[in-house]
Amino acid sequence: MLLQNELEQRVEARTRELEKVNEFLTQARKMEAIGHLAGSIAHDFNNYLNIILGYSALLVKKLEPDSPLIEWALNVEKAAATAAELTSQLLAFSRKKKFPVRPVNLNTLIQELIPLLSSAVKHSIAISHVADAQLPVFDGGVDQIKSALLNLGLNARDAMKNGGALTFTTKTVDVNKEYRRKHGLTCATGTYASVSVADTGTGIEPEVFKHLFEPFFTTKDEGKGTGMGLAAVYGIAQSHHGAVFAETELGSGTTFTMLFPVKLLETPA
Repeated sequence: MLLQNELEQRVEARTRELEKVNEFLTQARKMEAIGHLAGSIAHDFNNYLNIILGYSALLVKKLEPDSPLIEWALNVEKAAATAAELTSQLLAFSRKKKFPVRPVNLNTLIQELIPLLSSAVKHSIAISHVADAQLPVFDGGVDQIKSALLNLGLNARDAMKNGGALTFTTKTVDVNKEYRRKHGLTCATGTYASVSVADTGTGIEPEVFKHLFEPFFTTKDEGKGTGMGLAAVYGIAQSHHGAVFAETELGSGTTFTMLFPVKLLETPA
């Protein structure tokens, strides 16, 4: 009976583990399919927007400064530029946006980012950087990674309406099979440079947490968010052959972690 009970417990544990792995793989395939669709639409849409931007800019130049039509032309140009930025985020999510690659030091990048964030957050939010002095350098897109971290920082700010602490932490991570299983990752095993963005905010509801990185999913009021911020972060991580995941606890805060490969040992699962 003891052996039978032990066997049943092992079977139950293994079944739960397999169900969790299948859930992660299903989510990864869904994100991949959405990425392909979003990328193809964004690419074509971007071509039309460039035409609108070009002609609106020509109109502004051709019209007299005191023309009543110049304000209309400027509004068209502004709206097209906003749409182009949204399209750019879609392309980042779908990994179809090309970027120059050069050596990236996450510690240096964060030090450059903190003054910019400081001007955008309340005085009641303290920003700190816990740096791994031995963090390895890797090849990547500096502007893309900076954009992703800025996005995560601003999201952290929005989660701390009454103030709190925003902490950037860098460290070297050995991503093995157990680490991938724990965080639901499908990236390759190996050595990664990681950066975590942690807040002491309200945390994320379980139902919302399941849809975090899906494009156009947002909990913000209408007109205050496009739902593309975290989707773009996901795409930027994927375009570097890395990963991003979140951990949250209601009432205690949320931590987003981005992983960038330094030395890969295995191909992705």
